[in-house]
Amino acid sequence: PSLAYKYAEAVGEECRAGGIEVLLGPGMNIYRNSQNGRNFEYMGEDPLLSAAMVAEYVKGMQSTGTVACLKHFICNETEFYRRRSNSIVDERALHEIYLPPFKTGIEAGVGYVMTSYNRLNGEWAGQNADLIQRILRGELGFRGCVMSDWTSVNDTEKVVKSGQNVEMPGRKEFFDEARALLKEGRITEKDIEKMIRPNIATSIAFGLYDREKYVPALLEKFPAHLQTGYDVAAEGIVLLRNNGILPLAQGRKILLTGRFTEEMPRTGGSTSSSAEVLGYDNVTLTAALRSVYGDAVSVVEKPSREELAAADVVLLSTGTIDVESFERPFALPKEEEAFIRMAVGANPNTIVLVNSGSGIRMEFTDSPAKGTMPAGAEFYNKAPRAYNERLIQLYDIDYKESVLVGYRWYETKGIEPLYPFGFGLSYTTFALEKPRAAKAFPADKSLKVSVTLTNTGDREGAEVVQLYVTENNPTVLRPKKELKGFRKVAVAPGKSVVVEFELDRQALAFWDTESRGWKVNPGEYTLSLGTSSADIAATLPVTVK
Repeated sequence: PSLAYKYAEAVGEECRAGGIEVLLGPGMNIYRNSQNGRNFEYMGEDPLLSAAMVAEYVKGMQSTGTVACLKHFICNETEFYRRRSNSIVDERALHEIYLPPFKTGIEAGVGYVMTSYNRLNGEWAGQNADLIQRILRGELGFRGCVMSDWTSVNDTEKVVKSGQNVEMPGRKEFFDEARALLKEGRITEKDIEKMIRPNIATSIAFGLYDREKYVPALLEKFPAHLQTGYDVAAEGIVLLRNNGILPLAQGRKILLTGRFTEEMPRTGGSTSSSAEVLGYDNVTLTAALRSVYGDAVSVVEKPSREELAAADVVLLSTGTIDVESFERPFALPKEEEAFIRMAVGANPNTIVLVNSGSGIRMEFTDSPAKGTMPAGAEFYNKAPRAYNERLIQLYDIDYKESVLVGYRWYETKGIEPLYPFGFGLSYTTFALEKPRAAKAFPADKSLKVSVTLTNTGDREGAEVVQLYVTENNPTVLRPKKELKGFRKVAVAPGKSVVVEFELDRQALAFWDTESRGWKVNPGEYTLSLGTSSADIAATLPVTVK
């Protein structure tokens, strides 16, 4: 989370330098479907993880005077003809999975919220009065400006009365239709004032009218932003498998090949997409490796089996270019897969570098989101850009897994993934020992939980300690375990650190559909401490009265 703050702070300063008042981010929809073409913008499959990152992003961004905008509100977990989809989501899933990141972003003081393209349970999100007024402004307490996503609304009367404040980019018919509705008495001047007021008030609150538009002095901070960019990239790497070949030793003969040796890996697609970052002072993979390993690195675009076998180490770069408006297969292109298999077959010391905005296939048939795509959509990712969406028939996306999203699904259903949620290797080893917590949850304060993390290897490293909660005898369907805390801790070799968490009673709660509020059942709960959802080192019982 601290790095999310630094990242957003750097982006916010670049916005101020360039005269941008409001950044349309962070994106924070839930990684429900591995095929979602826009997963690269989002924060993952877990609401607590996403909420923690979003809160710091908002604080970092707005510390610069650039105002953040939470998007896309809500349940826009597909890009397949996104203006024609109807997300069918039950009340528990909405409150337990999809709303928490927005709630945390609002509590962090965000100025703007963008509604999504899709329908939610039958009504377009951008003109949905129940969603905007009862949930966003009522339950979540949002007081800022609500804007629509681009060309996502169509009923002017509903837009004016829904609580929406800005229709983006603005239909040319809007003003004529609003005048006619006013004349007919179907809307009032008070309705229009309610629509306009939060827009102006938010701009005043953040001082957007009272400051210089451009702050060129902030350009001097770009070298620091370069370091932040490097840190974000380095921390974003996940090591899935290592047979001892990493870290790479000097003196080895390295053959570099694959897709992104000279081309910069990127997400966002074309310049018409929302998230493309071209960057500056870009360093190619070839240049970076040669700066460290010199002439030991040879680049071969299409190596033969013999060339691959002759190398001490093969570095094979692959990946995807993810883009909004499209889904993509949960796989690499077939020719990329065939090349990887050939390389690994020729040389077992092959390191595969995957640059992708979301997962690469294991078995999609195990996913709760299987069947999301309508029949006949096999080549959706190769279609022309979807400007003909209005001609496509509306289709439903049933979030029938309810609260069992991501690891909640796999663990509750007894499906063992190759790499569980939270997994990632290090160049050293760790042990979790001495878990501690009171046996009874305090009635009027939070529960303190601690565990000792020891670096048992010979290199400095970092580990993410994760705390999960299980209700042992739930009265409704609940996941086998749910993430309720995480800490990333750097530890020197041979040293130990006590990692502490605080749980409030909300960490035990579920959304009760009868009372339409949060509920904590009395009874027995289990706290699990580990380094992934599956790698649990210690459990602790706790009783709630």
